[in-house]
Amino acid sequence: ICGKKNFITFQAVGRIGKPLDYGKLNVVICKSCSHKFTNPRYEDSFYKKYYKSNYRKIAFGDLEPSNEYQKFQILRGKSVCNYFTKKINQKKGTILDHGCASGLTMLPWLKKKWNAIGIDPHRPSVKLGKRKYKLNIKNAFGEKLPFNDNKFDSILSLGSLEHSYDLKKSLNEIKRTL
Repeated sequence: ICGKKNFITFQAVGRIGKPLDYGKLNVVICKSCSHKFTNPRYEDSFYKKYYKSNYRKIAFGDLEPSNEYQKFQILRGKSVCNYFTKKINQKKGTILDHGCASGLTMLPWLKKKWNAIGIDPHRPSVKLGKRKYKLNIKNAFGEKLPFNDNKFDSILSLGSLEHSYDLKKSLNEIKRTL
């Protein structure tokens, strides 16, 4: 994030495929800003292709989330929504679920009358959320959000920023649309 090249190896083994499939994966941490990332990084085009179609198949073994996973995402969204609305004295507004997959974490927000919109680059997940749950999800990358400046009151990122192919662009887009 800071642009410095002052990093050390944080871990040398990580998940390289489906759950419990571990192997050599060099993750470093910047000694200046504490950003963690894989090193070396692939070209941006690799990440764009991977997250558009291959991500769930490689990471989870299927293109569509299981029923168990869908239930977990709804509970996760409820927990975060309850925490957020208690901590921040804001009862409703417009929120972006950044990297929402099929958007199930948005359901509790919608129930509380928030205008919840999601983005995700994985087309099969976006299609599922639109088809099965009628959610407002756009097929997009966080590095180029398809929204006007100052569109959102809040932006929720539940484990999406580590998937950014360009974190600085993603953070600039978040700042622009808040």
